[in-house]
Amino acid sequence: IMSSIKLVYNILYNTTIGWNPGDELIFAGVKNIIDKLYGRHNRIIYNRHPLYERKPGDNCYIHPLGSDYIDHIVFAGTPEWSSRSSLDMYKLIKETNVSFSYVGVGSDFSHPSEIKELYGHEHRQLEQDRDWVNRNVFSKATHKIVRDEIAQKDIYGSKLICCPSFFANPNLDIKPKTNKNKVAVCIQFNTKVCGVDPLVSESVRDFAISNDLDTVCHNYEDFCIATASGLKPYYSTLYSDYFDFYNDYDLVISLRVHGCGWASTLGIPSVTIPHDKRSQTTKHFGSTYCDVSSIQSFFDKIDDKWILEQSKKVIELKNKKMIQFLSVMCESS
Repeated sequence: IMSSIKLVYNILYNTTIGWNPGDELIFAGVKNIIDKLYGRHNRIIYNRHPLYERKPGDNCYIHPLGSDYIDHIVFAGTPEWSSRSSLDMYKLIKETNVSFSYVGVGSDFSHPSEIKELYGHEHRQLEQDRDWVNRNVFSKATHKIVRDEIAQKDIYGSKLICCPSFFANPNLDIKPKTNKNKVAVCIQFNTKVCGVDPLVSESVRDFAISNDLDTVCHNYEDFCIATASGLKPYYSTLYSDYFDFYNDYDLVISLRVHGCGWASTLGIPSVTIPHDKRSQTTKHFGSTYCDVSSIQSFFDKIDDKWILEQSKKVIELKNKKMIQFLSVMCESS
C-alpha cells in the first residue's frame, strides 16, 4: 500500500505489558492495523509499566540502547502519550529525529503537563503560527490519529477516528448477536489506580447481584474486592484470555472503557456507565451510554431486537472505522 513502508523494519511501540489489560487490548488493535500497512517487521516494546525497572537484560527497549536501530515509533493508543512515562520516547525523537506516529491516542486527564510544556503544546493560541507548528513536536508526527475530542485538540492537525481496541479481533466478518441471553458486567472499584466513586461501584455491584449477572474484572485489586463482596468474577492476568470470556456473551455492561472495547471488537453490544471523561472514548466504537442511576430501567427495556440491531451497527461501524484508519494512514504517509 505504501512503498515507503518497505524501508521500515524496526518499529518501537509505546505501550505497557503486565500493567493494564486495556493497554494490551489497544496494542493488539494497533498491531493489526500496522500489520496491514507495514507487513512483516520487528516489533520492539517500550514498556511503560510504572513499577517496572528498565535496565540492561530487559527484553524491551532501554533508552538509549539501540536508539540508532529504531526506524519508527508508534504511540499505541495510550492516553499516556503526554505523561512523564513517555519522556524517553521524546528524548529519542529529539536525539535521532526518528519518525513517529500517534495511532488512536486518547486524552490524558490524570498527569501534569510536563511533556506538553517541554514540547510546545501550552501556547495553543499560536497554532496558526508556522514557527509554533515547527517547534511543536506533537505536530510533526507522521500519523496523528486520536480517539477522543480532547486529544484532538492537544495534537495539532490530528484526526479523530476511534480507539484501536476496536480492531483487536482482526475478524471483520462477524456474526451478530441475536438474543439477550447472557449478560456480563465489567465492574471496577475505588482502587489506587483509576478508582471509581464507591457509590457508583456499589450501585453496579448491587445491580449485578439483583439481576444474577456474571461479572468480570480487569484488575487484580478489583478481583479481590469483588470476591470479598460476594461476587464470583472472572479474572485473568493474561489479557488474551478475555477474548474467549467476552465472546460467550450477548451484552456487556461496563464501568471500564475497555470492557466495552472487548465487546465492540467482537461485535457485541455494550452499555457504558460513565464515571470520568475517558468514557467519551466508547461512543466512537459503538457503545451506548447510560448513567448508573438509570441502569436498571435501561436494562429492563433491552430486548432481543435491540441486541440484534446494536450488534449489526457495531459490526458495520467496525468495518467503516478500519477503512477510515487505513485511508488516513495512507494519505499522511
